[in-house]
Amino acid sequence: MNHLFHLLQEHQGQSEDEDWYCATVVTKSGSSYRRPGAMMLINPWGKSYGLVSGGCLESDVVHRAQRVRQSGEAEYVVYDTEDEDSFAANLGLGCNGKIGVLIQAVTPSHQTALQMLLQRMQNKQESYLLQCYQSMPKNRLGDWVLLDQSGQILACTNSALGFSELDIAASAKHLPENQSVQLLGDNYWSMARISSPVNLWVLGGGLDAQPMVEMAATLGWLVTVVDHRAGYAREAYFAKAHSVLHLHPDQLTESDDL
Repeated sequence: MNHLFHLLQEHQGQSEDEDWYCATVVTKSGSSYRRPGAMMLINPWGKSYGLVSGGCLESDVVHRAQRVRQSGEAEYVVYDTEDEDSFAANLGLGCNGKIGVLIQAVTPSHQTALQMLLQRMQNKQESYLLQCYQSMPKNRLGDWVLLDQSGQILACTNSALGFSELDIAASAKHLPENQSVQLLGDNYWSMARISSPVNLWVLGGGLDAQPMVEMAATLGWLVTVVDHRAGYAREAYFAKAHSVLHLHPDQLTESDDL
């Protein structure tokens, strides 16, 4: 979930008056590029941010998001690379499995859940995101419930959601280590554990640190570079670092950034 943090940070600065759409990997079997919980955001003009695959499915997801915009209904689609006659198999993907992607509009209640999720990631708190991807009838398709690590409900996108289901969803015994699928009533929910990004502290801003910081940032890690030499502790040298501190390592315990 390392890239999710950066995705939500970037989305936070976007206009709330625009209609955004969200695609989330909610199920998978076999091998896949992204795990459940991986998210992609699409703006009204079809520009996408984030990935739900290795880059092969994103154009189709954007196309389907436009259909969701026209119909006003969320869509759950399965991309199966094991089926030789399927759309995904014809793309020549490098994995041998299938993923289920939930594509939906980002309503104000979904936006609130995303903001709360980002805040918890910033505070290094684990969360569990429940997403309804199959519903009979379809009135709950695309509903979200956000839980904390103990199972307490933090946000719910549908105030009409049955309390009996919420009680089941909030039960700690249902919380997965990484991801699971739960049948709650007549609806299928995907539950993904969302953690804060890996924090990497690099002590020393020499030339050898620059490629390491670049690679770690590409992985979605939050990198902090520390050097007591002003000539080395420069943001221009570490453009992808989360922060660059001009400090002696002995001063780290006194830093507000820890």
